[in-house]
Amino acid sequence: MDAEAFCDAWLAAWTGGDVERLAAYYADDCVYSDPSKPKGVRGKDELRRYLAKWLPDYAQMVWTREGLFPIDGGFCVTWTARIPVRGEWLIERGMDLVLLDASGKVLRNEVYFDMSSWRTRLESPP
Repeated sequence: MDAEAFCDAWLAAWTGGDVERLAAYYADDCVYSDPSKPKGVRGKDELRRYLAKWLPDYAQMVWTREGLFPIDGGFCVTWTARIPVRGEWLIERGMDLVLLDASGKVLRNEVYFDMSSWRTRLESPP
C-alpha cells in the first residue's frame, strides 16, 4: 500500500460533508476517537451516526498532510486543518494515529488536537 496516496485520499474524504464517502475508508469493526469523543465510537454504523451529526455542517473544512510516519500496521500523520467556524477560518494542527486491517481499511483512528479555540468560537455570541 502507498501510505501517502492512501492518507491524502482519506484526508480529502473529510472535505465535502459526504458521510458515506468517508465511512468507506473504515472497517466494519473500526474504533474512532477524537477530542470531542475521547471514549470513541465502535463500528462503522456508530461512526456513520457520529459523523452525520456534524460532518455536513463542516463540509468546507480542508485537511492537509504535513508529515507521515509509517508504523507497523499503519501510520501517524501530522496535519493542518482549515475549519469554517461562524464565518471565519480556524487553522488547527494535529495528529492522527491510523491502524489498518489486512484489507487496507482503517481499523483504529485516534485524532489528537487542541479543540479549545474551536469551542471558544462556538460558545461566543455570534
